[in-house]
Amino acid sequence: MTLVKWTPKPMSLFDEMDNMVSSVFGSDWNFPAKHTDWAPAVDVKETDDLFLIT
Repeated sequence: MTLVKWTPKPMSLFDEMDNMVSSVFGSDWNFPAKHTDWAPAVDVKETDDLFLIT
């Protein structure tokens, strides 16, 4: 029996649909990135002696 490496691609169907829609309509219909860093909303204020992050 030959073993074949399996590479999971859960979003591949959506990527293919995205490519088809983009080729027809010429629009940017990208799905969100699959792996993103966590980036909370913050306000940063700088004074002469400190940074205030809220």
